[in-house]
Amino acid sequence: MATLDDLNVYRIEVAPAGCEAAGGVLELAAINAFQAQQIGMDDFAHATQEPIANLTVLSIVVLDRPVTATEKRAYAARHQGGVS
Repeated sequence: MATLDDLNVYRIEVAPAGCEAAGGVLELAAINAFQAQQIGMDDFAHATQEPIANLTVLSIVVLDRPVTATEKRAYAARHQGGVS
């Protein structure tokens, strides 16, 4: 099982499908890039009321910095019981 120590920070650029410019740039903690994509698209869809099916990820980059305590708390809150 993954722990909070396994988290990385990702920067994700999300846009409505067909757009070449990012509609939003998010930095978030995730276990891997696939999970970061899921979280980022979900957060962007929720914030913009855009259906996830109409979104595309333009880029995902793992950042070379430690995960902050706030990012760990946000991840833990989203995944209650899924990490220790």
